[in-house]
Amino acid sequence: MLPLRSRPVLSHAPWKTTLCFVSMMLSIVSAQQADRIPSRLIMSPVPFLTTDAHNKVLSDKKQSAFFDSKRNQLVLFVANLSDGPLEERRYDIPNATRANLNSSVATSDGKIFHYTFSLTDHPQTPQAAARLALFLPGSDNTLECTVARWAFTRQPTDIGDRVSAVHGGKMAYAVWEYSAKSPAAFQQAVLRSTYKPGFADAYVSGRVAKPLTSDGLAGLSPELVQQVQDFLTPGIGSNHHLVIAPIFRPGLSKEVIAANFHYGISVLMNNGSLARDSAYSRELLNNLSAFLGEQGLGAGIATPVAKPATALEVSIQQAAAISLH
Repeated sequence: MLPLRSRPVLSHAPWKTTLCFVSMMLSIVSAQQADRIPSRLIMSPVPFLTTDAHNKVLSDKKQSAFFDSKRNQLVLFVANLSDGPLEERRYDIPNATRANLNSSVATSDGKIFHYTFSLTDHPQTPQAAARLALFLPGSDNTLECTVARWAFTRQPTDIGDRVSAVHGGKMAYAVWEYSAKSPAAFQQAVLRSTYKPGFADAYVSGRVAKPLTSDGLAGLSPELVQQVQDFLTPGIGSNHHLVIAPIFRPGLSKEVIAANFHYGISVLMNNGSLARDSAYSRELLNNLSAFLGEQGLGAGIATPVAKPATALEVSIQQAAAISLH
């Protein structure tokens, strides 16, 4: 689950070091968030690079990996020859973006849904956005990108279906990527799908000079590979957001959908994207809680009397009207 904005996350894994230097934005980013300083927090799989650690590695001639917090880089010390000096390799971590990511959904017939995503960089962002990946059910054969300025692909994963789309199904990434051959701002992209809206994970990666790739792991010890490869995973090598996206197949139970909305709204209220005293958000959350309680199952989900007061709440209202009623 997602940590609250600006609060440290402590790992119970002894090999992870808590870093408070690398950006990780944990929300749908609405227009009012443009001026916020993003939370800068990840869990580092490798230790900090210090002068003492640097000297010890060179003395011991042992392959090692460190995180350079000043440069936001992964630093590898690799032996080219069994008795030769260690080679220092540096890779930029593309998780220092400050991006506004907005999403909305619309439909004309209640069967096909059009999802609009806009992505813009904050003027003071350390890294310009270069990649946007949505984590969606791989079973959605109706998913199609109809508008985009960046190259669009779908990338399968071995991760099991997390939203009960199909039994035994897998998740997949819907990915837009910047290309230096045809440079353009992301501006807006549109997905079309028969899957209904809910809260989905999205990951934004920045434009860097030398990113880490799987090729950079070649020649490392298995132990070191196990630590370093975490920098390639979403949420460490990129910044996390929540967005409205196509995740619910037609006919999915309301309990699953309601639980997703309850989770998403709770996170957004906790991290400040939605005001804790918002009449609309509080009423919708209470209605979802009542439905998910023992007394609510089998009944309908009440529509809030209060009206949405922000663009983000309007987007949530649009999605809720489609998926919850």
